[in-house]
Amino acid sequence: MAEVKPEVIDAPLLKVPFESLKRAAKERKAYVDEAEEALDGLNSISNASQADQLAHLDQLVSRLQGLKRKLTHGSKQEADEALRCKARLEHLQLLGIPGKGSVVAWNKKRLDRILVDHILRSGNHNSAGKFTQWLLCMQKP
Repeated sequence: MAEVKPEVIDAPLLKVPFESLKRAAKERKAYVDEAEEALDGLNSISNASQADQLAHLDQLVSRLQGLKRKLTHGSKQEADEALRCKARLEHLQLLGIPGKGSVVAWNKKRLDRILVDHILRSGNHNSAGKFTQWLLCMQKP
């Protein structure tokens, strides 16, 4: 039987937050491109009447305010996903490589984490929380 490497089993733990981080960064780039496009429109109003220029500037200001709100939300979302990636990487680093004689305990921690991750992905947040609390109670001496 082929040996399954831990990196393959642990890959889904990192994939979800990393994909979310990539999506958030892509959305933020789209908002920045949209803001550039809006600002490029300033060149086209130089020959318009003063009333048209004011109306165009008002539209531009409200459009940029909306983009600012979206960028602020996107930055927060991106920071949250980066923290989630960091926490998961730290968890895997803390878990480390099993030493001789501790493979069973090491695999139990990994299995517990995989189970909680699966329960969360299934949308059962309350069950995942209760299961995690139970695991923590079982670990206490």
